[in-house]
Amino acid sequence: MLNSECGIKWNSFIVELDGNSYVDLEIFELTPEDFVSFSETNFSEGSREGLIDALSNAKRAIDCQVDWILSYLGYDYKNFKDEKYSYLGEVILDFESELNIKINCSLKLRFIQALEIAPAFLVSKIRNIRNEMEHNYISPNEHEVREAIDIAKLFVNATQNIVLRKKFTNYLLYSVNPKKSDQSMKRSHEVSLPSINISFSFKDEGENVKYLVSYYPPSGEIYDVTLQPDCKEYVYLLKIGLTGKFNRLPAIFGSTVEQRFVNYEVIYS
Repeated sequence: MLNSECGIKWNSFIVELDGNSYVDLEIFELTPEDFVSFSETNFSEGSREGLIDALSNAKRAIDCQVDWILSYLGYDYKNFKDEKYSYLGEVILDFESELNIKINCSLKLRFIQALEIAPAFLVSKIRNIRNEMEHNYISPNEHEVREAIDIAKLFVNATQNIVLRKKFTNYLLYSVNPKKSDQSMKRSHEVSLPSINISFSFKDEGENVKYLVSYYPPSGEIYDVTLQPDCKEYVYLLKIGLTGKFNRLPAIFGSTVEQRFVNYEVIYS
């Protein structure tokens, strides 16, 4: 869907960041923070029933946060499966193959880790919480429950910070002008054409989230490509925005340039 003949010189290009934007969406009546609070209240009771309830609510906090992330990023968390989003397996496999790991947990959690939102050690700890709850049927001790609450709290805070505040939502791509090699890829020059503007739009009334990719050719009309969550290119742009790994941009635009030849500099407008 994206134009492979975009004209960007991937061996020497600029990523000009135009700020990060986010919105505080109240997606659910009960929030992950609510479940963490419930869990801490249960724990303070000190009874066996309180410990079991505390562990249950710690798990609910994690589940709620996972669904919140998916919904915030434009996905249907109630119908999150390969049949609806055909690229899920590819995205997850790419990530797990790169790290030579195989994660034995839910599709949702594997996907969130593939986006590099959730650290691997947290996913492993979360999996242990699930196993404790769903398979062992034994009373947890205070240490286990305290750890579960701490993990839930850390997961909620860490992932929310990444999704809301560390995501690059708007940036401009253009090649360095070879006639001005003394610029050292600094923004002391005008933007050269062709250029590509990439912007992320949040949920609006009647519309889902989307990426808008605008092409500015050296001559001719500007044209736009809209990418929504059911497009494979959408999720890869999303991952780049979350991780700041702009060296992955050429592949999204269909370029076959080897990674070792990709060279860019990030600047701020």
